Amino acid sequence: MRDRGFLEVKTARDIIASKTKDELITITTGQKISEAIMLMTMNDIDQVPVTKNGLIIGSITQHKIFSKLLEDQDFKSAAVESVLDKPLTEVNADITLERLSTLINRDNPAVLAIDGDRRHIITQYDVIKALGK
Repeated sequence: MRDRGFLEVKTARDIIASKTKDELITITTGQKISEAIMLMTMNDIDQVPVTKNGLIIGSITQHKIFSKLLEDQDFKSAAVESVLDKPLTEVNADITLERLSTLINRDNPAVLAIDGDRRHIITQYDVIKALGK
């Protein structure tokens, strides 16, 4: 990537700095799927970390919600924990862009970058957007 002129974005921290939203949006296991849909729609996001007792225990994705809703429209009243996916992979904010790019893929749509006591979701779109600036 360096040979293509992408020298300014070197780490996850650089991507975090380029994002306009800084707050990590989460949802709890007991909240309803309809609340997750509203949260994702209002914030224009595709996945949300799921918490229980303040700890991140998993994630929920727009893709999985979509699939379940096609099967059963009443699914929107179910609890978030009914479609809980694995937690997002956690990485240090100092991880290089090259290493980060190997972690974001079809099976792992985002990572959770830890920067001190703050956590930030980084998606493939975030990487592309940061590189395009």
